[in-house]
Amino acid sequence: MDYKFKRFYIHRENQKIPNGTSGIFEYMLHHGGVIILAIYNNKIAMIREYRPSIKRYTYELPAGTLEKDEAPSERARKELMEETGLIVDSKNLQFLFKSYPSVGVSNEMQYFYLAFPEKKHAQRLERHEVIKVEFITLDKAIKMIKDNRIVNGPMIQAVLFYKEFIAKNRDK
Repeated sequence: MDYKFKRFYIHRENQKIPNGTSGIFEYMLHHGGVIILAIYNNKIAMIREYRPSIKRYTYELPAGTLEKDEAPSERARKELMEETGLIVDSKNLQFLFKSYPSVGVSNEMQYFYLAFPEKKHAQRLERHEVIKVEFITLDKAIKMIKDNRIVNGPMIQAVLFYKEFIAKNRDK
């Protein structure tokens, strides 16, 4: 039995698992998403977006849901431009890593990218998006994570990955 929504499905099935038992399992089937850590003028492009599910604004990185069979890199470029106005070509977009955000309830895979945009234009937001773009230093992002002002999991993952594996190596 499935329940179909715009961006995902809720799937319910009886499944036999490796220990030999069976049970009814319910989970979300999702095409995946992209998260973009964009560095523009040596600052991180961060968005402040209103999220109806928690009825508040959160600090996040530009991100978006994949369409079926869509290339993650193309979605990353599109979402970055729509949500921030930043334009990046494929040579300045680098795949970082992928991550399951919630394996207990979903098959969603998130693809993380690092972008070095060359140009900035106006945002092209969808009707339901309430997004303000801010540019912050890596040090400020780390401080905001420590102070629990950034509580968005993908943003925390991307910023800490960047700090640990990329920024310190660029400074050498």
